Amino acid sequence: MSAAASWLTEGWKRFGSSGSNAVRFCDGPVSGLRWSADFLGGWVWLTQWQTARTHELGDSDFKAWSDAVKQALPRAQGAVLQSRPFKGAPPHPTVLFGTEPASGVEVSENLGNAQLRAIVRFGAVSHPGIFLDHAPLRRWIFEHSRGERVMNTFAYTGLLGVAAGLGGATEVVNADLSKKTLLWADENTALNGVSGVVHSFAGDTMRDLKIRSKKGERFGGVILDPPSFSRSKTSVFSTDKDLGVLHELALSCVRDGGWLSTSINSVSIGHRQFESHRVGVRLEHLLDIESPEPFPRNQVKGWVFRVKR
Repeated sequence: MSAAASWLTEGWKRFGSSGSNAVRFCDGPVSGLRWSADFLGGWVWLTQWQTARTHELGDSDFKAWSDAVKQALPRAQGAVLQSRPFKGAPPHPTVLFGTEPASGVEVSENLGNAQLRAIVRFGAVSHPGIFLDHAPLRRWIFEHSRGERVMNTFAYTGLLGVAAGLGGATEVVNADLSKKTLLWADENTALNGVSGVVHSFAGDTMRDLKIRSKKGERFGGVILDPPSFSRSKTSVFSTDKDLGVLHELALSCVRDGGWLSTSINSVSIGHRQFESHRVGVRLEHLLDIESPEPFPRNQVKGWVFRVKR
């Protein structure tokens, strides 16, 4: 058995029996480089996390990993491999084997007394559509949204908003700049039977929050999961430059006693720096958003706060 197949086999023994068909079961070094492996509805998504010195993968590498997946997980219906660059946008993955259904693949996640369902994709995408490290946050939102209006910004495929809808929120807004990903979010909303509660809004999040704040609109929960960088027709956003303003706008849209969830895709942002962004409010720390094993455990992904005025 190859080193890659052994790594996949051991990871599956530890994390593959979680009862979910959407799980990261491997994350760690293989031949000196970080790799990860996600099981998604019968498919395996492999990721090579490049460093400045990572060599470019060739046909022999794809063949070796294809053989490793088939050996370690004989029931796998397909596999893709993505080499994520040290800097810049990730490319579409390379299909190792299998034919993806045109409608994507359905996965599910246990929220306690409900199942969250999602469509994932493997072809012309740079991400399958579900952030597995957000599983603990989706469960927390499910458990704390009953009776609330919830705003899910930078929503991507909308799953944090879907979790709020399944948890009994009275209204959920999935807001994102990309109309294409919001169509994907709408698929997930319909799949979970919460279309009457969850709806999409396409637009610039900073501008939208500013308008809602001026109108006095308040939510029981606001979810922030900004990218490190994004560009619209009228503005450019980066966490290094704009995070403080984003937090101030989001806090202004949370009702007294409501909660704010903020996930930060940057190792340079810390809890103390976030606290400096609050304006005229007190924050009660409710939760550290930590990635579950086997994700790297060297940083907190974000926090949830109770907002008190």
